Amino acid sequence: MSERLVLSGGDIVLGEGVMHDGVVVIEGGKINGIFHISEFTSCESDRIIDCSERFICPGFIDIHNQGGGGFTVMDGSREHIFGLAKIHAAHGTSGLLLTPLIERNSYRSLLPELADTVGKDTGGASILGIHAEGPFVNPERRGSMPLPAICVPDNHVFTEILELGDGKIVEMTIAPELPGALDLILKLAREGVVASLGHSNATLTDVLRAIDHGASHVTHFFNAMSPIHHREPGLAGAALYSTELTVEVIADGFHIHPWMLGLIVQNKSVNLTCLITDAMSVMGFEDGIYESMGQKVKLESSTLESGRLSLADDPAVLAGSVL
Repeated sequence: MSERLVLSGGDIVLGEGVMHDGVVVIEGGKINGIFHISEFTSCESDRIIDCSERFICPGFIDIHNQGGGGFTVMDGSREHIFGLAKIHAAHGTSGLLLTPLIERNSYRSLLPELADTVGKDTGGASILGIHAEGPFVNPERRGSMPLPAICVPDNHVFTEILELGDGKIVEMTIAPELPGALDLILKLAREGVVASLGHSNATLTDVLRAIDHGASHVTHFFNAMSPIHHREPGLAGAALYSTELTVEVIADGFHIHPWMLGLIVQNKSVNLTCLITDAMSVMGFEDGIYESMGQKVKLESSTLESGRLSLADDPAVLAGSVL
């Protein structure tokens, strides 16, 4: 009999709830049994890991990730991509989307490099695809995104980006209010690429038109987008109400208030809410001033484990996270 891996005594997160004092039996790399500890008998050959007072749950899937541990998506090399995959695997992430900025001076060389890492054995989290954050976004809602990573919707550039991605681009963030954006959203939907609304000043009408053209997701919800107003819902209000849009949230306590997270889950349900990190290369670093995405950023400790990351010369602007 081959050795079984037994995760024993933890709180097992299941689709229907949490099983306390549970046991997960893994054999040949696959789960072949979930039991309550009172109903399980171990074998002498079992390798048992005590998971008491811990959660046992499926690996996290991070659909918005830009780096960690000193490694960055924008480098493109296997050293950096495999490095960040290992760093995030150590914190429970089993699969992720690489999320590069589409900067005009680098995307032609960067995208093929990133595409070549998709599906490869990283020794850590699996690289599931590429999430292109832009470049067709609204500069008025750019947040910490540098201006070279922004351009007006252009069909030639759009086609080139998808071709360079070699079928590995599975999501693109786009601002639907920009001239020509709706046509690109329709093309994304027809290609099977998730059109995600973000870095946008969209009105409710813009959002509804985008949904009609195939938009189905919202990038880092509530951040870098038109806010809720009682006379104009904006992108934030439209996404909070719509059942046709999934939303991603950075739940680090800085990007959105915990009460807002509760409001999101209350309205969207857990089925339409995605947790993301939007992690930067400085994830895991000590407090200080660093360079990230070509800009100076400041990492500050707090009462939260993650810490706050902002632009060094404009602390009011958050610059991703260190989740």
